[in-house]
Amino acid sequence: MSEEKKEGGRTQFSMSLPRLDVRIRPPQVEPPDPVSAAEEARRRPRPPERCFFWTEYPESGFPSRVNHSTAVARNGKDGKCYVYSIGGFHASDEEKERRAKAENDPSPFNTGPIDIHCMDVETHKWAKVDVIRRTKNKDIPIRGGVPPRRYGHACVGYKDKIFMYGGRNDDDGSFRVMECFDVTRSMWLKIHATAEGCALPRSRDGHACTVKGNIMYLHGGFDTGSLVFTGDLYAFDMDSHIWTLLPPNGDRCPERDFHTATHVERKVIVFGGRSDIIAPDFSNQDIFDTAFYEYLLDEFRWVKVAKPDGYQPHARRSHCAVRCGVHKILFFGGYNGGNKRHFNDVFIYDSLNRLTTEIIPFGIPPSPRRRCGYCITNNELILCGGTSPTERVYDGKKHLILHDHSDTFVLSLLPTLQQLCMMVVKELHLSTAGLPIHIRQELQNI
Repeated sequence: MSEEKKEGGRTQFSMSLPRLDVRIRPPQVEPPDPVSAAEEARRRPRPPERCFFWTEYPESGFPSRVNHSTAVARNGKDGKCYVYSIGGFHASDEEKERRAKAENDPSPFNTGPIDIHCMDVETHKWAKVDVIRRTKNKDIPIRGGVPPRRYGHACVGYKDKIFMYGGRNDDDGSFRVMECFDVTRSMWLKIHATAEGCALPRSRDGHACTVKGNIMYLHGGFDTGSLVFTGDLYAFDMDSHIWTLLPPNGDRCPERDFHTATHVERKVIVFGGRSDIIAPDFSNQDIFDTAFYEYLLDEFRWVKVAKPDGYQPHARRSHCAVRCGVHKILFFGGYNGGNKRHFNDVFIYDSLNRLTTEIIPFGIPPSPRRRCGYCITNNELILCGGTSPTERVYDGKKHLILHDHSDTFVLSLLPTLQQLCMMVVKELHLSTAGLPIHIRQELQNI
């Protein structure tokens, strides 16, 4: 509405406009979802944890050895647990240099009786086991002879027995007979394994085994006879000697060899290993996988964990894995054939939270290596042997060959007060002049 006004001979118009109530509102920002924020914090990369404790025993009496298998069993004579290393092979650096120079020198790993070495967990000293081959007691089902030597086999301990399956040598190929060693009697026993509702497992090497109670689980491997990778999962009852094939439902766990399979809380968890681009067939075109595969024993199905939270470990094969808690698995070392890299890292996979954590232990770690023997007892990870790349000069040039180790390392998951004090002495370079001789000797091993 307008109004006309006269003022000083001029006519003016004024207009009254309706009052507008205009308010500028800030953009609406939703408050952060507390669940999402917590999830984001959980996924954020974490610094490595500083824990555990490495100790080396270089003069432990262990022979240079690669691709052997170790297990813990209780000797019925004294009731003590011992670590047993069975089989494997070894070639000196000079032999490997000679083979590298010769184009057509395969130097086969021939047949012969398999050997056994035993370690006292208190002294960390190894000794060769004398195997009894005959007995007058007809009630003992002695095997009669000793199984052929081999590599790439797998062993588990159960009471005072060690069960061994598979492996190969260049004369006999790969094996498919379940063998049993009685550590109390120090003799190989004859057992008759049968299968219930399935065929017996095929021959293989590079497979993985784990144990829960009286059940041994066997997964994967490579059959050198038919040149195929396997991905089957079997359960073997070590009391009844019956095999059962578990159904491969759920996500596909690709066929592989030289991986690990570890039992934790009603799961068998597979990690690492080598497969092929046309697996299960073999084309010599390796592929490596970083995923974790969990077989849920109560649901009979696989679940793939493509990328767990936290630390992302490199793909690898020929590594070590042991259970270190209700839901946790500790991993060490290994090798990636794609980039020719060996590892000596330590990490833990938490299957409950699907979280991986890098660990940096105290002490001097083993050199990067693969194919070492390993087991866990009394909260100690025992590592023995294995192989690592080393330089040798011949023909006027530097060459990398694999050096086979004869050392023993112990990773203490619950370090003692003495070990922690020794670590302080080492890190602060304190004088050891007033310490007992045995303490000074142990300080040289860390």
